Amino acid sequence: MKSRLVVITLALVAMFLMNIGEISADELRNMEVIIITGNKLSQYMMDATPVDEIFVYAYDASTVTWHQIPWQIDELDDNKVGYYFGTKNGIFEGNEELLFIAQDAGDYASPSDWIDDKDSRNYARYEYRVYDELDPAYIRYVYIYRSSTLQIDPNLPSYMAYDDSPSG
Repeated sequence: MKSRLVVITLALVAMFLMNIGEISADELRNMEVIIITGNKLSQYMMDATPVDEIFVYAYDASTVTWHQIPWQIDELDDNKVGYYFGTKNGIFEGNEELLFIAQDAGDYASPSDWIDDKDSRNYARYEYRVYDELDPAYIRYVYIYRSSTLQIDPNLPSYMAYDDSPSG
């Protein structure tokens, strides 16, 4: 019964959004979640990289600057079940997932353009192209770095909040 109520509620919300016409298909595609599995970051996986040493950046060619974008790493067990409330081992493994939102990707950075972090140069940098098959002009990039000296930017926007209180 509860699942039926959820489906009905989602259908009503979708109908409401379609009727007001304020969200275009392009805007919805920009909010797509991009998922990169650990096995696609093979060097990090083989090196037993701690998840807190992985950072995701976008490059802005117009200002020649880098900025962190919001990301999360879902530590999963062999059955693709998350450890959201259980014990995490803190190591990035092949079945785990790194996620970010398409709209946060940036411009292309040449191999010589690098973030200002000396430790990150000791590891592989991964470049991922984000594109829209329906819009050939839409091509953006993200760069995944490893560093033990970087910190999460405290000014990163957050797309979610979690309240672990009983009423949360």
